[in-house]
Amino acid sequence: MDEINIEFMDSAGRVSDDPTGFPVVLVTVQAACIKNRAEPEYGSVPTRTYALIDTGAEGMLIDETLASSTGFHQGRAVHVQGATSTMKTFARPGLFSLEGGTHRYSGNFVATPLKENGCRYLVIIGMDFISKGALTLDFKNRVFKLAVGG
Repeated sequence: MDEINIEFMDSAGRVSDDPTGFPVVLVTVQAACIKNRAEPEYGSVPTRTYALIDTGAEGMLIDETLASSTGFHQGRAVHVQGATSTMKTFARPGLFSLEGGTHRYSGNFVATPLKENGCRYLVIIGMDFISKGALTLDFKNRVFKLAVGG
């Protein structure tokens, strides 16, 4: 099982172990092959970036500009509902690994304009993935970990 330390990102995009910001992990994302989603798409670019650990989100999201520029295919159309609007976008098959971990995971990332909307992180990992492991956010003892895989 991979046990990943969670860091925190402030509103300026600085990352530290100070738990006053957003919980993030460093990930590498890459477009998945359409015929075999467990393998990377030929010619796609693996990209390291920060991912928000979001217990209020269901699935996984990726910045639409990042997804387009790194070779993520447009999959099925989906509708994303926010607090003030609903937008049509696409699920994009992808692969990702957590920095410090030994496993590679696959899934559909929903492309949304994260950077355009002011986010400093370019990926969001929601409960569909988090619930497969154990998330520890123990502020009293300053233990912040995500245990997954195995």
